[in-house]
Amino acid sequence: MALLLLLIACTEEKAAPPALELSATELDFGEVSVGSEGSESFTLTNSGGGEIALLSVSLVEGEQRVWGLERDGGDSLGAGASVEVKVSFTPEEEEAYQGKIQVRTDLEASPYVYVELSGAGAPSDVDADGDGKSPADGDCNDGDPSMYPGASEVCDGKDNNCDSQIPSDESDADYDSYRPCTDDCDDGDPDVYPEAPEICDDKDSDCDGTEADRDDRDRDGQDICEGDCNDEEPDSYTGNPEVCDGIDNDCTGLADDIDADRDGAYLCNEAPDCDDDDPTAYPLVVDSSATGDEDGSILKPYHSIGSALSNLDEICRTLYVLPGSYEVQAAVSGHVAVLGTSAAEVSLVPSGSERMWTLDPGASLELADLSLSGANTNDDGGAIWGSGASVRMDRVVASGNQSVGDGGVIWLYGGTLLVYESSFSDNVAGDDGGGIALISGVLDLSDSSFSGNAAIRGGGLFSQDSSITIVDSNYAENSAVNSGGAVALTGGGVALRRGTLRANTAGISGGGLSIVDLDNAAAIIGNSYFIDNEAGSFGGGMAATGDVLLFSLINNTLVGNEAAGEGAGLYVEGNEAGQVWLWSNLVGWSHGASGLYSSGGAEVAWCTAYSTSSGVDFAGEASEGVYENEVSDPAFRSWTDDDTDNDVLTLDASSAARNSGPTDSSYNDQDGSRNDRGATGGPYAN
Repeated sequence: MALLLLLIACTEEKAAPPALELSATELDFGEVSVGSEGSESFTLTNSGGGEIALLSVSLVEGEQRVWGLERDGGDSLGAGASVEVKVSFTPEEEEAYQGKIQVRTDLEASPYVYVELSGAGAPSDVDADGDGKSPADGDCNDGDPSMYPGASEVCDGKDNNCDSQIPSDESDADYDSYRPCTDDCDDGDPDVYPEAPEICDDKDSDCDGTEADRDDRDRDGQDICEGDCNDEEPDSYTGNPEVCDGIDNDCTGLADDIDADRDGAYLCNEAPDCDDDDPTAYPLVVDSSATGDEDGSILKPYHSIGSALSNLDEICRTLYVLPGSYEVQAAVSGHVAVLGTSAAEVSLVPSGSERMWTLDPGASLELADLSLSGANTNDDGGAIWGSGASVRMDRVVASGNQSVGDGGVIWLYGGTLLVYESSFSDNVAGDDGGGIALISGVLDLSDSSFSGNAAIRGGGLFSQDSSITIVDSNYAENSAVNSGGAVALTGGGVALRRGTLRANTAGISGGGLSIVDLDNAAAIIGNSYFIDNEAGSFGGGMAATGDVLLFSLINNTLVGNEAAGEGAGLYVEGNEAGQVWLWSNLVGWSHGASGLYSSGGAEVAWCTAYSTSSGVDFAGEASEGVYENEVSDPAFRSWTDDDTDNDVLTLDASSAARNSGPTDSSYNDQDGSRNDRGATGGPYAN
């Protein structure tokens, strides 16, 4: 019995209760640089017997993005076991931080114990603006590389050297955006600073060292104290009549505001008032988005072009059309001008399948800064038809129009057609002139383009018995079933200069240009490029035929053209062609039976032909060695016979075609030297 009691006593003595011991109840991180991380830890130990359940170790005070916790071990502590709790401190600002960690266990006597946290953010040691100094080094603005300890003070109103002082001459006390160090001569007056306008205040407003309020600097008889609003402009002073010059002539605060009759139409507008003494006469404004009352004024524009046309007066015959799409079906007698804002913004389309514009004899139509598209008529002139009328087009884009007859866009008989800076693309004529058909008329065309148009003759343009002048225009990928893939001319007279005809096709002749019966001593084709054009029979680049031919073809470059028969580059044949002058042309890399073919007595002189696929460069009556005709490489700066637009067809310095054209000084190049063969030579080259 005594032994049993002793064993019980020993057992009770060994079974000690669990006890939680903390290695620290406070953690002080001291100073840690902003953006950096400090780390400390404490240990939880069961210094007694049995087992302690760790229910949670959590932050109960402080910001979790500043204080971080991490512990190892499990969720219980056996006798003598320990768990380490790691604590991180990442300050965001230069300030003091406090925190508290709570440790919760299943001990009845003390279920909660706490660890106090403290630390402070110190200046960052990161150089964020790359100026070589961090906030820890004393950088007072780490987002501005012009501010750091040791920097030189500059005139910018900043504490550049971080000494907590801004020099007095860097202040802008009057908030006029100028400082004394930028030559503000009075930092207490917001009206005084360099280049300030001089006003009549007896001050040197512009800080130029002179008080000039009563000086008449532009010598117009008025100083600023007498009402001159711009004493640097002699055409601007009070009482001066306003004119259209972009200047506020009369010092009212507005330039070009001339509206004497107060009808809302200004003389200096894009659509100027045609009678500024008559308040009932003014150009009509058209706006497709307009609603309500209409009178054609800027405040009450017409909604449709038809409404505006029906209300034109006898004085102002102009429509000013605002951006939008407008249906048109109109007959014009007299003069009508339709002025848009740009071809990209103003679109004219047909009303149904009718033609847009039909012009009576004597009528004139002016179109500017707009587009014509979608016309489709069973007659001549897809978009415009006129007999004895006049048409002018400025910066007009005509695309996707067609006619069953002549002129996919325009058919004009016996009238005048003026076309400037305009384009014709993807138009189709069932007969002649995919873009334009002109009969017995006058054409002046410049700085324009024709592409993707199609017809029987003259894929882009057809002219018969007309007088035409075409300069600085381009033709690409137009097609004709018969002749003149780009242009077909029959009779009349022509001056065609500085054109580029590329990749046009004709089923029979004149892949680029077709001329028939041209009998005009003044007719000339010069300084033009015929490149990669194709004809099904003859004259891949150009073909001229007829009973009587009289014209000049001087200084042209024809390369890479193709024909099934003769004259793959150039073909001229006439029964009486003795008055045709083919001078100083370059014909090269032609694909066909011959490169340059001429018969009928044309004078072929100073021409170069080279590298024809058949080996026959000159044919017919044209031959090498006569009139200085040569077979030689023209030596362009860059040429590849690959049907791509990657060539530089100016002559290399070593080219034999340089200074070897006509000897007459009237044909000299622009620099006064002897004529260079090809499109870059002569007095009219670009």
